[in-house]
Amino acid sequence: MVNIVEVTPIAKIPPSFEILSYFSTKKITSGDLVSINFRGKDTPAIVIRTRELGSEKAEIKKRTYKLKPIISIIKEGLLDDNSFAILDRLSRDLFTRKSVLLSCLIPKTLLSKGVILPKKIQTSGAHRKFALKGTLDDRIQNLRTLIREHFARGKSITVISPRIDALKKMELELARGIENYVFLFSSEISSKKYLSLFNKAMAENHPVLILGTYQSLFFGRGDVETIVIEEEGSRYWRDRDGIPFDLHRAAEIIAEERGQALIFSDQILRIETIYRVENSLIETNISQ
Repeated sequence: MVNIVEVTPIAKIPPSFEILSYFSTKKITSGDLVSINFRGKDTPAIVIRTRELGSEKAEIKKRTYKLKPIISIIKEGLLDDNSFAILDRLSRDLFTRKSVLLSCLIPKTLLSKGVILPKKIQTSGAHRKFALKGTLDDRIQNLRTLIREHFARGKSITVISPRIDALKKMELELARGIENYVFLFSSEISSKKYLSLFNKAMAENHPVLILGTYQSLFFGRGDVETIVIEEEGSRYWRDRDGIPFDLHRAAEIIAEERGQALIFSDQILRIETIYRVENSLIETNISQ
């Protein structure tokens, strides 16, 4: 059986190539990660939908171009329905194409057949927003308490920061006594080590603390109950090459869709965050 496969390349491409059609004789479903020939290069892509060739044969014969075959299936079920729902909202609210979002939010290292897929997101519907203001030492102390509370409930927590040196300092301070359950991801790690560390974090039965840059937001463990945006007032969240959307807003959308708590944390909070705190749109008591 021959199927028409519509895909979105995971690459920064012109808008006219946002959805491309290929064909395959293999069983392929939406959410699969595949390899396609795009402009002469093997390019990873996410399957959006498939349909049987059937009655479309005559229509396809009229086309001025010839459909190319899918090169290979890299990973079945890389994205689930929840991920697609989040992508839809991110694209709509941030006015950003899905191909761009995928290329920004999923590390290239994880576009591999060797990646262990995260367990399904366990949405709780209990999304809340908090602000944590204080010195770094005060914030770390608060986070220690928060991590203990999460682990006691069997839940994981993700802390993201725009600076790798800040993540390393937090790892040093927060990992005491829980070293086996703390995972730090950054661009300084080799692809091989990154993949190995990611797979270990996904396979760990115990709740974990994930420390990472913005690429730790979208694709990760299903038991993450809280996302912490560290140094939320930093200009480095805004001045990132190749990121055409607001990372703060992206984090909010992801947390809202997954029913996760979101904490804005810094010594000096953004004006927007202060306004929302003063108008009771964000809570300040992070004890959960």
